[in-house]
Amino acid sequence: MILLLGCELSTGFSTSTEQPVLDPVERIERIERIPVDPWSEVEASPTPEGCVTGPLSCGSVLEDRTTGGHSQWSNDHYRTLFCHPIHHDWDGPERVYRLVLPAQTVATVELESEGDLDLFALSWPHDDCPTTQMSVSSCDADVGTSGGSLTLVTQDRDQTFLVAADGKSALEGAFRLSVECVAR
Repeated sequence: MILLLGCELSTGFSTSTEQPVLDPVERIERIERIPVDPWSEVEASPTPEGCVTGPLSCGSVLEDRTTGGHSQWSNDHYRTLFCHPIHHDWDGPERVYRLVLPAQTVATVELESEGDLDLFALSWPHDDCPTTQMSVSSCDADVGTSGGSLTLVTQDRDQTFLVAADGKSALEGAFRLSVECVAR
């Protein structure tokens, strides 16, 4: 949305030569009433070869869509890896990002989404993608509506996490992931 202050407003329907002049407050109120879909401009990343769509790092903010992601992670996957005990039918495409945190760091990962997408993070130091036959040292989830937040903490060494945005019942949608880090 572009906001132009100090400009005259014309409806284009006036038959007189005089343009209606609105005070700045009335101009802003009219502009703010225009509905804007903040998610309509978000484009999906290309489908990744493996499960990881791309990197994530401290201070980063990225926007993407689950559309085009893999559907490798499901309810069985999250329950077997002890991410979440409740059955929610995560059977649609997910987007997964690799986050490497330095030692002695507290990171807050936040997910905002246009629909009911959920946030998952699991500790995973390997290059391949975890399956239900593998074990992970930690996994957590925030399955609230329209996003969530997780706090990840590292101890005396760098640690790699896989962070996922996934929708219940094959829901696909746009999302924003952000990571804020502080040293402990």
